Amino acid sequence: GTFRDLPEDIAHVLSKPAKTVHSKLPLPPSRTQRFGQGYHLIDSADGGNRRLYSSWSEKTAILADASDEILRKWATPPIRSGCLALSPSGDEVVVVQEEETEPRKYRFIFEDALTGARLRDFVFEDSRVIGWIDVGPLGETLLLRMAESDIVLLDYQRGENLGEISRPTRLALDAQYSPDGRFIAVKFGRQVTLYDRATLAECKQLVHPLLVKWCRFSPDGTRLVAGQISEILTMWDVDSARPLWTRQGYAAESTVFSR
Repeated sequence: GTFRDLPEDIAHVLSKPAKTVHSKLPLPPSRTQRFGQGYHLIDSADGGNRRLYSSWSEKTAILADASDEILRKWATPPIRSGCLALSPSGDEVVVVQEEETEPRKYRFIFEDALTGARLRDFVFEDSRVIGWIDVGPLGETLLLRMAESDIVLLDYQRGENLGEISRPTRLALDAQYSPDGRFIAVKFGRQVTLYDRATLAECKQLVHPLLVKWCRFSPDGTRLVAGQISEILTMWDVDSARPLWTRQGYAAESTVFSR
């Protein structure tokens, strides 16, 4: 292949021969092995002091503290693991259940995280399939990632549809809130688009030379790192929408910022 269509700095990085480094260190034990097989970390809140795990095969959810001591364990209906979430404080668990009706309806149930007591619920009617939900960092909105590559924003208390983001593309949209609650970042293709969280107006476009696999905000929301194919990482300044650097390295989706 040739790199003539890529920016000079990217082409220079990709033209270097790849190196594989084998570590002799043992792999760390899985944090979820103590709960049994099949448990996955779904969400965390309150600075990591509340952690929500779910097992599709066991049809069970677990609320744990930062040391993975179990605070609550309960049976769940056969729902997708992405349809469970924690409020930012960790005091509420959001459960989405699909009702057997036509047209398709979803019931959003809000429970006390420690006791399981039902606090409130609302019904959201939509023919599309909900693939994942996120609760906004300010606890005001819910972000729904639909299997049909649409993003839907709901009011956290009432379930009112506040707006949608759609793109004419087969590529799945992936969305996340910035930690400060200002933006919603939507990844598709070679770009990450930042939308105003309140109005869903398009604010900034971060265009990459290669297909973006994932992106992450820094804890203060001022930086965004994007992992692309060929193990390329690009760091962005969020406010100026300016790339700070691009380099080749370990670009797994598990990459996180230090605090």
